Amino acid sequence: MSDRTTHITYNGTKLSSGQRAYWVVRVWDQEDRQSDNSRVAFWDKGLDISDWTAEWVGAPNGTQHKALENISEIDANVIKSLPALRPVLQLRKDFTIDSNIKSAKLYASAQGVHKIQLNGKYIGDDVMSPGWTDYNQTIQYQTYDVKTLLNNAQNVLDVKLGTGWHSGYVGFSGAYNYYGTDQYLLLELHITYENNKTLIVKSDNTWKVTTGAIMYSDILMGELYYQNRELQDSTQWTAVVTKPINKTVAHIADRAQPIRVTEELIPISKRQISPGVWILDFAQNMVGWVGIKVPKNHKSMRIQLRYAEALNRDGSIYTKNYGSARSIDTFVIEDSGVSGISVETHFTYHGWQYIEVSGFPGEPQLTDFVGRVAHTDTPFTGKFESDNKLLNRLWLNVLWSQKGNIWSIPTDCPQRSERLGWMGDAATIIHTASYNADVAAIYSKWLRDVREAVGNGGHFSLISPRFGEFSDAAPAWGDAGVIVPYHLWRMFGDKQILEVSYESMKTWVADIKAANPNFLWTQMTFANFGDFLEVNAQTPKDVFDTSFFGYDALLMTRMAGALNRTDDVKRYSSRVCVFNRTDDVKFYTELHTNISNAFTKAFVNTTDGKIKGDTQAVYVLALAFDLLPQNLRPLAVNHLVDNIKAHDYHYTNGFISVGFSNEVLVKYGHRDVAYRLLLQETFPSWGYEIANNATAMWEHWDNGLRDKEFNDNEDPPLNSFNHYAMGSIGRWIYQYVAGIDTDNQMVGFKRIKIQPNPGNGVSFVKSSYKSINGFIENSWQTIGNQFVLNTTIPVNTMASVDLTFAKSGKVHEVGSGTYTFNVTMD
Repeated sequence: MSDRTTHITYNGTKLSSGQRAYWVVRVWDQEDRQSDNSRVAFWDKGLDISDWTAEWVGAPNGTQHKALENISEIDANVIKSLPALRPVLQLRKDFTIDSNIKSAKLYASAQGVHKIQLNGKYIGDDVMSPGWTDYNQTIQYQTYDVKTLLNNAQNVLDVKLGTGWHSGYVGFSGAYNYYGTDQYLLLELHITYENNKTLIVKSDNTWKVTTGAIMYSDILMGELYYQNRELQDSTQWTAVVTKPINKTVAHIADRAQPIRVTEELIPISKRQISPGVWILDFAQNMVGWVGIKVPKNHKSMRIQLRYAEALNRDGSIYTKNYGSARSIDTFVIEDSGVSGISVETHFTYHGWQYIEVSGFPGEPQLTDFVGRVAHTDTPFTGKFESDNKLLNRLWLNVLWSQKGNIWSIPTDCPQRSERLGWMGDAATIIHTASYNADVAAIYSKWLRDVREAVGNGGHFSLISPRFGEFSDAAPAWGDAGVIVPYHLWRMFGDKQILEVSYESMKTWVADIKAANPNFLWTQMTFANFGDFLEVNAQTPKDVFDTSFFGYDALLMTRMAGALNRTDDVKRYSSRVCVFNRTDDVKFYTELHTNISNAFTKAFVNTTDGKIKGDTQAVYVLALAFDLLPQNLRPLAVNHLVDNIKAHDYHYTNGFISVGFSNEVLVKYGHRDVAYRLLLQETFPSWGYEIANNATAMWEHWDNGLRDKEFNDNEDPPLNSFNHYAMGSIGRWIYQYVAGIDTDNQMVGFKRIKIQPNPGNGVSFVKSSYKSINGFIENSWQTIGNQFVLNTTIPVNTMASVDLTFAKSGKVHEVGSGTYTFNVTMD
C-alpha cells in the first residue's frame, strides 16, 4: 500500500488481445480504517498489429469519378477547379448471426474518415474518426461495444468513408493526397456467443462499395449533398478492392477522447441582405457545423450555407481571412416531404459566428438552424468567475478558443486554409489548456505525432504532424517538444509522459548545443519567427532564441531530476556522435548556467541591467527563465515596468512572450502593473478585443479592426478571430488571480499552492479545478481592507496557503479540508 492514487501501472497477468480485465479499489485512512470496495470497473486490451486479420477495402479506380456525372454545371465547375473533392464512398457488408450473443466489439480505422452504421443506427457518437496522424507511420483505430445493435438474424454494416486529413485538402498551400490518393476502411467485428463460440466479420473482398448522396465532404471546402442520390434498393454495388495491412505502420488504439458534438447553439438574430439571402448571427465564435430543418412540402431547393467569423461594413459576411478554404455547405433537396427533413454535414467543420443562408424556402426561422459545437471531448476541469465582466469574458474567450482548436491535434485556428499543429501555439497554451480541461490524453497522443515528425537530425518540426513544405522548427516552436511534456507532467504528475519523450528532448537540446558551442542560439534557427506578432516593438532574435535555449535547459534540469537521471547516456547528436555517461541533472544545470552567463555577457549591460533590444519581451523572458544574475534582476524589472509605463500600460509582446509577462510582474512585486495590463481596454490589450465584441481569442492584438475596417494588406489576411495561442493569459488567471497552483516538486497537485493575488478592479473571485488528485475550490473577496479566503483541499493531499501578498499575511500549511482565512491588506 501507499498514498498513491494515480498513475499506478498495471502489473498483473499479461492480457491477450481483446481480453477484458476487471478491477476494484479499496482505501485505508490514517486510522487504518478500510473502505468498502468501489464499484467494479474494467478495461479491454486492444488489438496488436499481428492480431488483425482484416484487409483494407476501398473502391475500384473510377468509382468516384463516374459518380460525378450528371451533376449541375455550377457544382461540376467547382469540382473541376478543386480535384480533391470526391464523392464519399459507401461500403456494405451483410452477415447473419445464428446464436445468442455474449459480447460484440467492433474495431475500425480508415485511411480517410468514417461513419459506421450497424442495422441502420450509427455506432458511437464520435466524428471524424480515426483522427489525424501521420498515416505513413501510425494509424489509430477505435473500439465500439455494439452488442445491443445486433440482431439474432440478418445484419448489415454500412460505412461512409470520406477523404479527411488523409487525402482531402489540408493546410494553406492547396495540398491534398498528402498521405495517399484513395480512401480505405479497416474493420473487424468480434462476436462471442453465449456458448463461447466466436465469429469475426471483417473487411475483405466480400464487401461491396458504391457512392451515394454526398458528392464531396472536405474539411476545408465544405460539403455538397444531393438528396436524389441517396441509396435505394436499386442502387448498383460493385466489389471492393483490397490491400494488405502494412505491418511497418503502427496500428494503435486511439488513446484520447474522440471528437464529439458537445453542445448546440441557436442563432440569436437574422437579417435579410438581399432577396432570399439572410445573415444569421450565433453570437459566439464557434467550431463545428450547422444542421438545418427544412420545412415540409417544398421541392427543388438548393440551400447554401456560407460561414464567416465577422461582417464587412455593409453587413455582408467577411470571408477573405479564410484563405482558400471555401467553407460552403450546399444541400440540393428535391422534396422535403410531408414532415420536412433535417440535413447536416458529415466530414467537414468550420469556424464561424455568422452564416449566410441562401435558397431556403421562405423566411428562415432561427429554430430551423442549430450550431453543432464539436471538438476533442476533453473533460472540462476549471471554472472561474469574478465581479469583473471583462475578466469573466476573457476567461470564456480563452475557453471557447481551446474548444475550437483541439481537433484530434492542437491546431492554430479552426477556420482558414491552415488548421495545422503549429508547435509554437501548442507551447504557449499547454499550461492554460491543462487548467481548462483534462488534456493529458490528447496531448500525449499529439506528442507521439511530435516525435514522429522529427527531422533526420532529431530536430523537431515546425508543425506536427509534419506536413508538406514545412521545415525543421524555429526557436520557441521546436521547444514545444520540451515545454509540452514538462507542463503535462507538472499538471498531471505522469512521469511516463517524460519517459517516452525524454530521448527526443535530449536530442533536440543536444542538437542546438552542437550547432551553438558559444551557448548563444544563433545557428540552426530555420524559419525564425521571433516573438511573433509584437506591437510597437522588435525583439532581437538572438536574444529571443537564446532565451528559449536557456528555458530548455531549465526544464530539462527539472525533468531529469524527476526521472532521477543522474547516470545517463549523453547524446549530443548524429552530427557529433559523442557518447558517455553523465549526470543529466548536473549536465543541464551547468548548461543553464553557461547559457545564462553567455546571455548576460552578450546582451546585458551589467552596469544598468538594460538588455539588448529594450523590449518588454527581452526582460520578461530573461526574468522568467532565470537568465540574469541576482544583482541585475531588480534593474531588469525596473526597465520592464518603465517600458510598460512608456506604452501607457499596454503590452508590446508577441504571443510567445506575453504569457510570461504578468507572472514576472507579480513575482517581482508589481502586482498593480499586472492588473492594469490585464484589465486594460484600449489597443493593444485583451480588453480591446472584448470591447470589439470578441467571443474567442484573436490572432492579432487588433485583427485589423482599429479603424473598424479589416486590414487586407496581406493576401490572404492572417486575422483569425479564433486563435488560442493568445489564450496563455488563462493560466495566470488560474494561478495568480484565483490562486490555484501545484508545487514544483510534488507535482500533479499532490501538494497544492494556494496563492491568490488580489488587485484593483477585482473584489470577488470564485474558482475551482478538478485536479488529478481531487477537487480544489478557491474563492475570495475583499471587504474594505479585509481579504477573506475560503479554500477546499482534497483528501490525500496537502497545501501551502500563501497570503504574503499582504504585509501581515503568512504561509499556512494545511491538510485536506475546508478553511477560511482573513488578512488585512496594505
